[in-house]
Amino acid sequence: MFNMTKIRATNGSGKSFYANHLSSNDYYSEHEKVQGYWRGELADTFGLRDKVVTSEEFSLFQRNVNPKTPGKLTQKNMPGGPRFFDFQVAAPKSVSVMSMFDERLVEAHRESVRIAMAELERLAAVRVRDGENVRTNNYETTGKLVYAEFMHDTSRALDPQLHTHNVVCNVTRAGDGRYKALETLEMCRAIRYAGKVYHNEMAARCRELGYETVETRDRKGNVIWYDLACVPADVMERFSKRRRQIEKAEAEFIAEHGRKPTLSENNYLSTSTRTNKMLTSTSNAFRVFAVFPVF
Repeated sequence: MFNMTKIRATNGSGKSFYANHLSSNDYYSEHEKVQGYWRGELADTFGLRDKVVTSEEFSLFQRNVNPKTPGKLTQKNMPGGPRFFDFQVAAPKSVSVMSMFDERLVEAHRESVRIAMAELERLAAVRVRDGENVRTNNYETTGKLVYAEFMHDTSRALDPQLHTHNVVCNVTRAGDGRYKALETLEMCRAIRYAGKVYHNEMAARCRELGYETVETRDRKGNVIWYDLACVPADVMERFSKRRRQIEKAEAEFIAEHGRKPTLSENNYLSTSTRTNKMLTSTSNAFRVFAVFPVF
């Protein structure tokens, strides 16, 4: 799965978003922290490439402050506008299950995500608003992003769910050297393509590691992802509680409103059905719980 959510994080709430949603290990512990890393071509400009993400730097980007100078980052700062774009990449359920026992799959996921994100980065752009372009939708491709990469391994429903948040800052650098807000239209249009890149890369790496893969197709017969043949369907179903929660909420919405929810309404349904993080569990304890559940 590959999708994108706009994050406004207004009123200086960048630090709280970082602490509550990104650096806390999804989602069984508030105390077990996940390190994020700065990625993207533009990260070099700020001296951040491959460095650990801190809440201070994250908050500066949220407040449109250049973390290097630190002066104003982009010329315009639209109140209430998106400060980040969270491109989320989730591994197939069978991979998530097996990654609890095979760390090589975690690394394969990490590498596949970065290849897919590199494809999206090539489409980063800015709107051109000078000269004859003032009243047009023309844009200039920059191919430069700075984003925070956070990898998590479970869902809020305590299902194994290997996934990565690639939180793209709303800034890029135009050809004239100025920092400007991102134009993400082409990136969003290419999400499906990026998803294909991820799944193909991930499947190839799984086969290199000795796993047999099986195709999962949609109703039209198109391959949408690859699962590991060694994980039975009933096991994947057992560890899909979070998906069932969302589907139930969507069904209730349709019954009440007589229509399917919009994208923004779907995002709300997803966030509103989340459970709170647990306070005392750890990743090792979760693995024991997942393999030997108490009924």
